[in-house]
Amino acid sequence: MKYPICKLCLKNEILCGSCAKRVGESLIKIDEIEMFRKLEKLTRKYALLKDVEIQRIIDSPNMLLILAGKENASKIIGKEGGMIKKLSQDLGKQIRVIAGMSNLEDFVKEIFFSTNILGINVIYGERDMYKIRLPSAEREILPIDPDKFSKAANSIFGVDAELVFE
Repeated sequence: MKYPICKLCLKNEILCGSCAKRVGESLIKIDEIEMFRKLEKLTRKYALLKDVEIQRIIDSPNMLLILAGKENASKIIGKEGGMIKKLSQDLGKQIRVIAGMSNLEDFVKEIFFSTNILGINVIYGERDMYKIRLPSAEREILPIDPDKFSKAANSIFGVDAELVFE
């Protein structure tokens, strides 16, 4: 697999200078790097994942979200979902692969596909703020924690986003 950090940094606890800079610019968190390391160990077990490139990983209590390009998403999922089932068993979490996100609206629709999205509002200002309106009844079954979602939206798209329950 290919990650936002080099192979050497995947094996060591300390990041090299160029990876540290890249991680800082992309706002990649330590728990995301740890998940890259776990997936790298699984790559040795599953040869089909060798050429797959992963852009980001969002680790939440309910689910692991893997962001990859459209051409890589199908390789991670595998034939009839076989590869994703194996990875899910090995990591002990449900995994969801999100392919080719270019904007926040697509990202929201992909993450909350099973949730009734009431609306996506933009509050314009010095820095635009997105408010994603969701039903309060579905708060407990969300695939991602609201705080993690806000941090992910900020680090991936560079925008402030907030989940609002009505």
